[in-house]
Amino acid sequence: FRDNMAKNQGWKVSWGDVRAGGILELSALPEQTSASTILDGSRLWKNYSMSSTVFWEEGAIFLLGNALDSRNYRSCVFGEDQVSIQDTVDQEAEILKKIEREGIKPGTNIRLGMQITDSGISCFYNGTNVLSASIASRVGGVGIQTWNETPNTAHAIVYSTSVTPN
Repeated sequence: FRDNMAKNQGWKVSWGDVRAGGILELSALPEQTSASTILDGSRLWKNYSMSSTVFWEEGAIFLLGNALDSRNYRSCVFGEDQVSIQDTVDQEAEILKKIEREGIKPGTNIRLGMQITDSGISCFYNGTNVLSASIASRVGGVGIQTWNETPNTAHAIVYSTSVTPN
């Protein structure tokens, strides 16, 4: 799957303001701290690598994998100078692994990646594997989320996304 965001290829709004067409833009609505989208039709995918080129302003940006729906997914969460891997079940997130790492910064044309295999999940920042965790595999699709603790400020733009089988 490759998406240059020229038109909406199935990005469904989970919450927030999500606009597709030319770019994929995610913004929190007033009184909200995040926005999220999942790619329709990807729910049965297994063992894949996802790569997205993004404009990440501040706060955190999540690459979602093994997404069963907007309440159940695994994610690589990128924040300034840190990365974590989370398992979210019924909207309750558990941090499986987290690292502090200088150089993880918001910006334009940042390449974020995630690899899902039978044995775990790995997170990539500008092509470098920065964190991995072992976790049992399952099927599930892909998505993108943005978050910031201050309401109505979470914002991210996705220029392109590709997902390839491992």
